[in-house]
Amino acid sequence: MKKAVWIAGGFCVGILVGCTTAAVVADAPPLEERRPAITATPGALVLQGANATKREVPGKATATLFAKGARAYMGTLEVAPGAGVPEHRDPTEELLYIIEGSGQVTIDDKVYEVVADSVIYMPAGAKVSFKNGDAPLKAVQVFAEPGPESKYDAWSPVK
Repeated sequence: MKKAVWIAGGFCVGILVGCTTAAVVADAPPLEERRPAITATPGALVLQGANATKREVPGKATATLFAKGARAYMGTLEVAPGAGVPEHRDPTEELLYIIEGSGQVTIDDKVYEVVADSVIYMPAGAKVSFKNGDAPLKAVQVFAEPGPESKYDAWSPVK
């Protein structure tokens, strides 16, 4: 799990300094135009992977929450070979960094092939679905604001 924490940290640094990964990009309105300001001030957090919250749909997918603040959510998403994410719309922007695996993401009816070292950007409100390839997929997942990850609450806890 330490590897995932290092990868997640490296991902964030890469985004800040300009990564050279493949990207799927669409326009989205600025965050300020979609939601009112959140005034809560979160404290600092350093989390070891063993303490992360995990939820799963057995045999299909596992979501791991690493951190959730007043303005962002960060976790990992693992998808089993051949499994998928059904069509849905999230109220916030979402970024996925594909660590390993491949598949097809559909964003607003346009299909994109993704492979390891790809970054996927999904605008708030976009119609999104995903079909995994024939190997396990592992991705770092970031929501621009917490909230959409609540869909994982219905999944089974991983002990």
